[in-house]
Amino acid sequence: MVSVTWGIALALCTQLVRAGDPLATVSWKTGNDKVDAIVEALTGEEKVSLVHGAVDSDGDQQQAGYSVPITSQGIPAIRLTDGEAGINIVQNATGPPTQLNVAATWSLNAAYQHGVITGKESKLFNMAVALSPRVNILRDPVEGNFWQSYSEDPFLNARLGIQGVKGLQDQGSMANAKQIGPSSTGASAGDTNSVVDLQTLQELYWVAPGTLLQEGNAATLMCSYAQINGIPACQYEPLFNTMRDDYNSSAIVMSDWGATHSTAESLIAGMDLEMPTGSYYDALYDYIYVSQNLSESYLNRAVGHILAKYDQFGLLGTTTEGSSPLSQDVIDDHAKISYDIAVKSGILLKNTNNTLPIKSGSSIAVIGPNGVQYTHGTNFAERAYGIPERQVSTLEALKSRLEIPD
Repeated sequence: MVSVTWGIALALCTQLVRAGDPLATVSWKTGNDKVDAIVEALTGEEKVSLVHGAVDSDGDQQQAGYSVPITSQGIPAIRLTDGEAGINIVQNATGPPTQLNVAATWSLNAAYQHGVITGKESKLFNMAVALSPRVNILRDPVEGNFWQSYSEDPFLNARLGIQGVKGLQDQGSMANAKQIGPSSTGASAGDTNSVVDLQTLQELYWVAPGTLLQEGNAATLMCSYAQINGIPACQYEPLFNTMRDDYNSSAIVMSDWGATHSTAESLIAGMDLEMPTGSYYDALYDYIYVSQNLSESYLNRAVGHILAKYDQFGLLGTTTEGSSPLSQDVIDDHAKISYDIAVKSGILLKNTNNTLPIKSGSSIAVIGPNGVQYTHGTNFAERAYGIPERQVSTLEALKSRLEIPD
């Protein structure tokens, strides 16, 4: 899964990374005549508004991210949502088991079905992009985002992630391969400089998201907060060149929320979309059209990448206002999938003295408060906020299965 050309390209660029010429005219045509015509018709202000997030001040629908519409060109408002544990902020979305559970099943079908839940509900709730799946390797159990990814194995993450992307995008939503760059510990969730050799970058950190682009055709890619050997991941040009060339990907490259550290450097490197606002990219208008110290072709390239994906997913020329409530059939189907994943993710590591299955007449001690009181398994910030289908404590489950009266 690691290409030879990738290794050569990065080996040449690892020691010294220079930003591209800001006044160069770079190729930006997408090969899609409709999209190219729209790019040429947009004003400078309109182009800049498309390459950074904004606040949805007029809408009554919440989301993780928002991109403004340009109705004169048939460009709708675009909403983005977190999705590793359900569509977040939406009150009645399904809260499926986490990606940790999916990995514990060792089932490609479970990963696909997990993606189906996210993709179908994001589509119904008017979220064009679901920020899922996360395929970073897991190394630090106390990291706040540990629950979002699959495992510590980049190969397993890649194989499961491909199915997650396919399940999601088969429903008509855009998936997100996240996050590219060394982002596997709590420290790297900030602006920490990760000093990593080339082989480690290739084999541990980049192979999984790269595979999601190449084999899963993930529509979008997120760059991480971390620095790569002193360079912020979201302005690391060799990485984005590799993604486009070696993986032949046309994915939209977006920053993690607040992970942008520059204006011209990030755009030149190949980051198309700053999220969640335009703290840096809002200044592009002055760079390009006032000071004229940055070529407009870089902006055209980013806008072209964004609109080409909008067109691929049937969004151009449509409106994306309002959402559809989940039908009871969808609710029931997704509850069943969630239950099946949860059951299959249970793993028996040791069975001393053949304690299981529990024998009739056995005495069982349930010790500690968590055995009696249900503890949320997905009580995280980036999760679905619906009413759980099942809240069963360990004691209640034992009593039910063994038919023990209260």
